[in-house]
Order: sequence, then C-alpha cells, then structure tokens
Amino acid sequence: MLREGHLRIVLASLLGSIFVNLLFILGLAIMSAGLRKREQIYNQRTTQILVFFMTTGVLSLIIPTSLHACVRKLALADSVTLKFSRGLSVTLLLVYGMFLHFQISSQSNSGPIPDLELSPIDSEDTLAESPRSQKLSGTRKRPSKRKTDEEPRISKVVAVILLLSSAGAVSTCAEFMVDSIEHVVANAPITEAFLGLIILPLLGNVAELGTAVTVAVRQKIDLAINVTVGSAIQISLFMAPVVTLLAWATGKDLSLYFDLFQLIALLTTMLIVNIMLLSGRCNYLLGVLLFACYVVIGTGAFFLPNQKGRKTV
Repeated sequence: MLREGHLRIVLASLLGSIFVNLLFILGLAIMSAGLRKREQIYNQRTTQILVFFMTTGVLSLIIPTSLHACVRKLALADSVTLKFSRGLSVTLLLVYGMFLHFQISSQSNSGPIPDLELSPIDSEDTLAESPRSQKLSGTRKRPSKRKTDEEPRISKVVAVILLLSSAGAVSTCAEFMVDSIEHVVANAPITEAFLGLIILPLLGNVAELGTAVTVAVRQKIDLAINVTVGSAIQISLFMAPVVTLLAWATGKDLSLYFDLFQLIALLTTMLIVNIMLLSGRCNYLLGVLLFACYVVIGTGAFFLPNQKGRKTV
C-alpha cells in the first residue's frame, strides 16, 4: 500500500491493528475464558510492564497530531510534523530494541515465573511426596495426578519452511488486495477509513485472534494478554516507525498525523485497556465491554467520509 501511494490507508491500518488486538481480540479472549471460569486472575507484575510500553507507544503516536494542531499554517504544519515523525520513528525503534532486550534478558535470567508458582494444594502434595516425608511416614511416592499441557513440537527446519511459505502466500495475497483497493472504494459503500481501520486489520491479525482465543479457552489468560498487548506494542513501537522511515527512503511524505476521530478512538482505547489490565482481574463482562467499544469505533469508521487533498497523510 505504501508503494502504491495509499498513505491514508497505511496509517489507518496501523491504528486498526491496535484496535483489533486491544479491543476485538482481547475482548473475545476474555469472553472465551469466562465460559469455563467466571473470573480470571493474571500476573499483574508482567502486565504492568506491557501496559507501560503500550502507553508509551500510543502516546508517541498522538504527539505528532498535537504538534500539527499547534501550527496555524497548513503547509508549515505538514512540514514540521513530517520532520518530527521521522525523528520520532528513530527514537521509537530504539525503545523497541530496549524492550526486546529486556524481555529476552528477563526470560533467560528468571525463566517462566508464573509456571513456578504453586497453589496451596500443589504445595501440600509436593511436601507429602518429598523424600524426607516419605521416610518419616514410610509411604511410597504417589504418582502425580496433574496433567501436563505439553504438546508435540515441530523441528526448526519445518518451522522455517512453514514461516517462509506463509510469508510468500501473504505477500501474494497482499499484491491482489492492494490492486483492488481503488476499485472497492470507488464501487462499494466502503470508505477508506472503514477499509483501513476495520477490514484490513481483521484480515491481517487472524493469527493473533486464533492464538489468543485458543489459549484463553485453556485458561491461560496471561498468554492471551501477552499476545494481544505485545502485538499492539510491536505495531506502535516498531511497525509505525518502520513504515514512516520506509516512506522517507522511497521519497514519500508519510507523517504520523491522524485525524480527530482516529486520535480520540486511540486515546479511548488506551485508557480503557489500561484501567482493565492494571486491576489484575477480569471477567467475561469486561470482554463484552471491550468488544462493544470496537463495534462503536467500527460504526463510526463506516460513516466517516473519505478525505481528499492532503499529501502528507
């Protein structure tokens, strides 16, 4: 889309991916988890780190638009916002690199902390099965009744082949999709905003949807949160800066300037998700509310008319 000059749809699809992950997919995951257990409790310490980075990325995407609003002359505002967006993109990539380093280093040093926590029942069983307790009681070790969630793993070669094949299939489909954008917008009752904010992100985040809902049904809400919020972090701190810098390298003026509807929707999404995740608990009703917020944003995008005449966006 960047190569063909669909700059507005590029920006809208970036924001749409954030909306899809934080509202639609996370909402469905929480609702799916609520089918078996009414209330879910997740690791609040890990979630706080994700929330902080997500907030940093979202607020960084908002700053160029606020800067644009502070400059009265339109041509000057576009020029200043464009330069600022390019410098901001470099900064966000550095922040994303530090985020990856922190994730990798903390994982290698501490390991999967949640998996090491034992419930009171597990602690009693472990104590009862220790060698000293067996010697004192004269009993033999009882076989564990806990079921493991281990699944068969594929080899690295097969994983790489599947990854490359999937990337090739997605690239081919993307070529056909981009070629049909102008025809769809011109002949179907679909605006550029609805196409970029809703349709394309839904199609592009099918993997996150399947993963988050599947693990949520298995009562692994921590993993579902990591998938959805982590994807939003990747989009705001990595994808948006990379697209901006790629546009700069190819001679296209793409800035991180969003319209008022997109800006308010992004702020609202960040506030709602932050309040929910920082509590450490969730239930199916919160998932319904997240899903409802996504429907509201999608309805507004459907009625948002196309914008013409702007070059930087």
